Amino acid sequence: MEVQTQEICPQMKSVILASIIKAQSIRGNKEGAYYLDFYREIETQDLPAQYIDIEIHIDAHLIDLIKNDEIFFSEDVTQFSAKKLEGYRRWSDLMRSTFKGYMLNDINVFQRKSAPTLNYKTILDIFLTKKNQINSYEIKAFEDYINKNGCGFLDELCKVPKVIYSSFMRSGSTFFRKYLECITGVATGTPYSNQIIVDFALAALGFKGEGHHKDEKTWFVKSHFPVQFRTPSSINVNKAIVCVRNPLDIIVSQLNLHLTLTHNKNIENDFLTELKNEWDWFIHSDIKTWFEFNDYWMKMAQAGANYYKSDKDNKEIQDIIPVYFFRFEDLITNPYQITKEVFQFVLGVNDIDGTYLDHRLRQVIGQGSSSNVLYKPRSGTINQNLHLYNDSQLAYIKNLCKEQLIYFGYENLSIDEKSAVKHYNLNTEFFDFGKLTEDDLKKSHSFLNSNKTQQEWCIKHKEALSKHEFEIEKPGQGFYSKLMDEETSQVFNSIRKNLRIARK
Repeated sequence: MEVQTQEICPQMKSVILASIIKAQSIRGNKEGAYYLDFYREIETQDLPAQYIDIEIHIDAHLIDLIKNDEIFFSEDVTQFSAKKLEGYRRWSDLMRSTFKGYMLNDINVFQRKSAPTLNYKTILDIFLTKKNQINSYEIKAFEDYINKNGCGFLDELCKVPKVIYSSFMRSGSTFFRKYLECITGVATGTPYSNQIIVDFALAALGFKGEGHHKDEKTWFVKSHFPVQFRTPSSINVNKAIVCVRNPLDIIVSQLNLHLTLTHNKNIENDFLTELKNEWDWFIHSDIKTWFEFNDYWMKMAQAGANYYKSDKDNKEIQDIIPVYFFRFEDLITNPYQITKEVFQFVLGVNDIDGTYLDHRLRQVIGQGSSSNVLYKPRSGTINQNLHLYNDSQLAYIKNLCKEQLIYFGYENLSIDEKSAVKHYNLNTEFFDFGKLTEDDLKKSHSFLNSNKTQQEWCIKHKEALSKHEFEIEKPGQGFYSKLMDEETSQVFNSIRKNLRIARK
């Protein structure tokens, strides 16, 4: 099922524009209106019911206003204004400054017009070049391309073994996507087109590959699979890298996204008093989806390990791909090590020490936040939301997700127990299960052993795996999150009526 464009109604555009103007006037016309601001004004209008669906009709018309230069928007694409304000831009200005050589099609996906491209095989050759050859012509040309163009598309002259970069929503996927693009010079794709404002904002902020996944223009494709939402569109992938994160941080971040309809803003309303019932409902709903997400990839990794250890002919592989896990908390504390391990897995090599790729990782990561920050995140801290959960909610999470929390090393360990774990970051003791059983301790940080097996598989059967593909994101595959259904949308709409967005 492919994405369909939404019919644009002039009346609806006029209502949204008038609502933005009204919302701005309430605050003295000193700043643009957030979505929450003008949505409340829209609700006062006498409109047919079908035009109040946020993720379809309102977003489609808001995006049309942006694309036709009828409104201005803030640097992070979260505030909108009917008049020019300091730091605000029109869409045409952004296209000239940031997207020269590209155009936006009818479903808001960037297409190349005249922008230069990169070749996938050339990139691989460059990355594995030994350090003493780093001053080659090809490497200089590669770096000149990135310095001049940032990231762009591949030239589609060869088959690209796709790598799906899957993460549960709000696990920090944008953070690592920016690293991937800065390192490779290649835009990261997604199976989602920019039909809602939070996705469109990512494209406007520089992710040219939003909506690209079936073609050979991208290498890494960001996804939330097996969670399905909106309009699924399948993709053939070769390997999977999966980012996991402490659910206590994820749930808070995700509720803020749903309620503010932004990637980086918070609500001021107190979760424990003003939103007590809604917060409890959201915790119980979201953690079930987090469990199912991780359960799918853990089973995929185990199936791959079993297949590899059975020593079968890799031509017989069906519905299995190698899976490599990494934790967001490790990425924050040691970005070089995690990124290095990911690329060794993707390329099917033992070590990239002494190669241009290793040099490139150090070069990009050494730039700090300039190389991985697309927008100012809500919080760069780890496990700072524990105080928002009561004992009953924590008990529910621990009971449902104990196996996964131990698998990913989020359990509390004694000093002696820590000594048995061979990992550089043991500061992820977010859940106290009391005294662990011997069986529990054997499973602690099991993702590390899984990664080791997956890496061995990729090295030993590198050629066979490079030709293997697994189709994912098919309609009916995976599962739909309850948070994406109509009933939940109505709950969010009712909550938004009394929300206060943090404006600083």
